[in-house]
Amino acid sequence: MHADDVRVVQLGGSAGFALVLLVIALAVLRHACLLCLTLDGVILAWAVTVVPLARRFTSTAATPLLSRRSTAHAVLLLGLLGAAGLGTVEAMRAPAEMSTVEEVRAAEPKFYAAWQQLPVVPMQDVLGEARHVKGAADAPITIVEFSDFQCPACGHAFADLRDLVKARRDVRLVFRHYPLDAACNSAMPQTLHPDACAAAIASECASDQGRFWEYHDLLFTHQSTLDRESLFRYARDVGLDIDRFRTCLDSPDARARVTQDVDAGTRLEIDSTPTLFINGRRLQGALDRAYWNPALVIEKDRLAQREPAADPR
Repeated sequence: MHADDVRVVQLGGSAGFALVLLVIALAVLRHACLLCLTLDGVILAWAVTVVPLARRFTSTAATPLLSRRSTAHAVLLLGLLGAAGLGTVEAMRAPAEMSTVEEVRAAEPKFYAAWQQLPVVPMQDVLGEARHVKGAADAPITIVEFSDFQCPACGHAFADLRDLVKARRDVRLVFRHYPLDAACNSAMPQTLHPDACAAAIASECASDQGRFWEYHDLLFTHQSTLDRESLFRYARDVGLDIDRFRTCLDSPDARARVTQDVDAGTRLEIDSTPTLFINGRRLQGALDRAYWNPALVIEKDRLAQREPAADPR
């Protein structure tokens, strides 16, 4: 196939892929997907560049697909439909949005059974002082996350939880520290993440200046660079008073707050991060983004069953 023919097919396939990304973002994820929008932008820029060139393609013996305009249009359409078909198959692999436990049980029986086997811990045992809270105060679902800023799995959970709280008013997130670093975690026989304690203390210093979540996001975004110099750079990026920040980093108060969370996690027998408690139900590790909807449906149903019936009088 000649290069001009290939460009026609590529244009159709790219257009179809861009359409699929848009459909997935709106219909499946139900919120803007930064990766999808970025790829759509790249594809659009490529198409704007190639389409004017395609108008100058000339038919020759080497370019049979372009010998007739209708044939070229057909190839373009086939590329579009092919990409859309493949994308639709991929999109259908994700669990559909569900609103009742019956739907979850029917659509995801293995997930439903596995979720029901997870232990449930009283919320008062996991909440603590709830210093770092994001989401509506009246949200029926509270997720308490014990996390480590240097933990790769925690970085994965960070992105999903951030988007979950942003998209749903029925969820709030409580962040607690559990660095896998013997420098501040006496339950650790050896240090797994040597910068985790310093990062946790630095986040408490950012909290003192009302910038915990902004700093928290930067730490997870730059997990590979959490040395002391980088902690100061992130403090400047979020607009902290550097003198106050420097003093706080070496203060016993900030360390004590981290240790308080660590002690709570140790009592809960946490031995890995992230460990999440969804209205008390303990989940060890990150949950795949596609399964948050059925998980929350189950938990809201459990909450409704616990609540006393309204007085009919």
